[in-house]
Amino acid sequence: AYKYLKKGPKHTLKKDDAAVLNSLYSEFISLSHDLPEIDLHFYIEERKKSEVQLKQIQDIDNVLAVLTHRINTTQSFSQSNFELQAELRKLIERYSDAETLNQSKQLRLKVYKGVSHLLLREKHYRELEAYLKETYDDFERNSIFDQSSHQTKLEMIIYRINSLFKLNQYKESLQQSELLLEQLKLYQAKFRNAYIFFYFNAQIINFSILDPNKALGLIDEALLEPAISQNPQHWNYLHIDKTQLLHQLGEIKSALRTIARLTQSAALKNMPENYRMKVALAQIMLRYEQLDFDQLERELHAWENRYKLILDQDEHQRERLLAQIIREIIFDLNEEKQGLVSSWKEELISFANEEEAEDMDVLNYVRWVKKNVAHPYG
Repeated sequence: AYKYLKKGPKHTLKKDDAAVLNSLYSEFISLSHDLPEIDLHFYIEERKKSEVQLKQIQDIDNVLAVLTHRINTTQSFSQSNFELQAELRKLIERYSDAETLNQSKQLRLKVYKGVSHLLLREKHYRELEAYLKETYDDFERNSIFDQSSHQTKLEMIIYRINSLFKLNQYKESLQQSELLLEQLKLYQAKFRNAYIFFYFNAQIINFSILDPNKALGLIDEALLEPAISQNPQHWNYLHIDKTQLLHQLGEIKSALRTIARLTQSAALKNMPENYRMKVALAQIMLRYEQLDFDQLERELHAWENRYKLILDQDEHQRERLLAQIIREIIFDLNEEKQGLVSSWKEELISFANEEEAEDMDVLNYVRWVKKNVAHPYG
């Protein structure tokens, strides 16, 4: 057993797996009771070093896991999340000195995840893009990337695509999308099915600005990909993209057909209730623009009844306000009602500006009320 275990650390060091190293050193220490030729003190010291590395990695992992879970399970970024974010920042600062990082590939990858997560949550896209470029080049130079870390490499490219898009650098973002496609061909295209959606998404978001009709064609092409069409979340996302683009192009009937397909799909039924509520509200917004007020009244009444419980929550105050506005502007407004609707409109806009609403809504509430409340009935 000792002969085979001796090969372990050499192989493991290449993988830089502190947990496995720690386990191996413990085995050597146990074997030393029966094999005096084992250098017990050497393996005790090595285990101490691996334990320090392992703790550093686990510290960052633990905070990232809790923060990610809270963000994924709550709509709002609560005070406790800000406290976790501050704790993560302290850990990164503590473990970011050159000597510590150079000792561990794993720790370098964890620090990258922590830093990029913070910059993304704080919407510091310029700093994030610069950090991603510098870190990507550094990891390439120092052979950090291999098959075991290829998903991190793909994630890094995806983050850079989205950062460049947020910075209105659409051509540069598209260039990164082509790099992503090339990287998906590596390792016998092992990761293609898991990440091909992100290639199409990169193309769609950029062409939605540069050439909306081309973006529509890309959505149809993406939906032919089995890895995408069989993923309910990605299928839903692309139908929302298509609805938004058709609305942007003024094709309201086509947008309504697309969102109706989404609301009637089995894929949407498995999504969270607040997500379904926002999709249904977008359909009501489109119904108003189609001037189908009888159907609109029925759908709005059904929507209010169906989602009554979650609409009472503070985090959905924007949806409540928009529904109130729509209910009033269906009819001719007297001076008193006009003033009330105007105050609701201003209150709605005060919660999020047009740019922020773009990331929050199926159809941008702020842009919609600016267009439809100032000049009802189109």
